[in-house]
Amino acid sequence: MKEMVQSLGFHKSSVQRIVYTFEANGFLERCDPDKSAYRLGNQFLVFGEVASRGFDLTRIAVPILRNWWSRLRKQLIYAL
Repeated sequence: MKEMVQSLGFHKSSVQRIVYTFEANGFLERCDPDKSAYRLGNQFLVFGEVASRGFDLTRIAVPILRNWWSRLRKQLIYAL
């Protein structure tokens, strides 16, 4: 959580609410229940479903990922 707050530049309470919402909706899940490390949740598989219907997900995803990368400066992997 601390790393997300520092990387994004948001207030801790804002990041906590965002993470809680993402976790509650299946977009994030804890790597270890006792720690605050997260990974992408299964809900992101929905994007694969959208892509399989012929929707140009890459055209939409790449600008979003570039934005995230510019804020986080961490490796991002896009795969279907």
